[in-house]
Amino acid sequence: MIRHVVKEVKHRDYRPVWQTSIIVMIGIIFINFLITQSNKLQRIYAYIVSISILIVSLVVFVYFSYRHLINYIYILDENVLIFKKGIREEEKAKLIVKQDEIQWIKPFCEAERCIRVKQTYKFIFKKDKSKMYVGQFIRNNKKYRFLFEPGTKMKKALNLEPAHN
Repeated sequence: MIRHVVKEVKHRDYRPVWQTSIIVMIGIIFINFLITQSNKLQRIYAYIVSISILIVSLVVFVYFSYRHLINYIYILDENVLIFKKGIREEEKAKLIVKQDEIQWIKPFCEAERCIRVKQTYKFIFKKDKSKMYVGQFIRNNKKYRFLFEPGTKMKKALNLEPAHN
């Protein structure tokens, strides 16, 4: 028996190298400026402030690096829709929705706004609403929604493509 599995990996659109280089250089100059200014403080305060600046800079760098490297993975495996988020494809699933739980999947512009949704899961990078789809499912008598940006294979597998004559 053959299983029907559709898998899509969504990557963030990367900035050109020259833009990234300029941003990094401005960041380094700014950190250098802050450390230079902190050295004008009394010696003990200068050490504490300089180390704090370096730690905060490292945390910010790690945060933006992670955000830059993550992928969203959509998998439709028979009757289960799986959403993963992470750097590697082996990451744990963030959301698993069975087909019988799904009420509907619509383009973002056609979905009505509902205030009684317990949680909305977002698996998108851009805020381009023309490519975005919303799905609603019920679990434990509570409504949940998910946002995602399916490609052509996933749309076809989920019957989201309009019928052509």
